Amino acid sequence: MKRVKISDLKAHLSQYLQEVRDGETIVVCDRERPVAQLGPLENAEPILVIRGSQDPEGMRKLLEERPPPMLGFDVVDMLREDRDAR
Repeated sequence: MKRVKISDLKAHLSQYLQEVRDGETIVVCDRERPVAQLGPLENAEPILVIRGSQDPEGMRKLLEERPPPMLGFDVVDMLREDRDAR
């Protein structure tokens, strides 16, 4: 387990986060007094990443097959009302 001062952590945050990703546990100290611990997450869920379509034509076909739901109100009118109320 590695100990690091707050100022050093701030100066080299990316490096320490990489060490945590690699499995290291880091104790953060304020004037030699431990105040926090950084460590890898156990059973971390994968993060959802949303990217733009690599196939615009495929996206167009998908939207044609499943049109967006009708909301029953005009979103632009709602935004204008909200802006006017401010």
